[in-house]
Amino acid sequence: MTNATTPQGAQGRAYPGVSLRILDETGAETSGIGEVWVRSPYLFDGYASNTPPIARTREGYVSVGEIGRLDPQGNLHLTGRTSRRVTIADQTIYPDAIEAHLMAQPDMPPCTLLPVADELRGQRLVAVIEGPTDAALARSLRQSCRAAFGALASPARVLFIEALPVLPSGKTNLGALTVWLEDQT
Repeated sequence: MTNATTPQGAQGRAYPGVSLRILDETGAETSGIGEVWVRSPYLFDGYASNTPPIARTREGYVSVGEIGRLDPQGNLHLTGRTSRRVTIADQTIYPDAIEAHLMAQPDMPPCTLLPVADELRGQRLVAVIEGPTDAALARSLRQSCRAAFGALASPARVLFIEALPVLPSGKTNLGALTVWLEDQT
């Protein structure tokens, strides 16, 4: 639930009767970033057309694969989805958090991050930005990501595309963009 004290970017605190747990990749509770698990009398079993089901249950809690953290006041901050998690040199990276950082830059056009195979590190990230090629913007964004997330999480390449492909929902079509990206290498 949100109110005037909810920090910017947070989804708020759990409603009364709702419990949140954040579990790391081993299934242990963590005070850091991890998978969000919810126990609530308000949960539903899934979508009618949900094949295969996206919700998982564990010890009375349900998760749909959201990644986030709880701040000291109990506010939930979502940072991505487990389905988009990538591993670079044994480090777990959540592209959604980096995308949010990029989109917070002044006058930033729409963009997304995609993983590509890397022989040395397993994977690396490529930023795809909507608009004409802008070397200064690419340099600035890579520097900003390095400062905020470190060298491994910084996009190894920045590419520009006339228009990001979108789904009927308005979300970026990551599948179509992945095919486009394969043609760029």
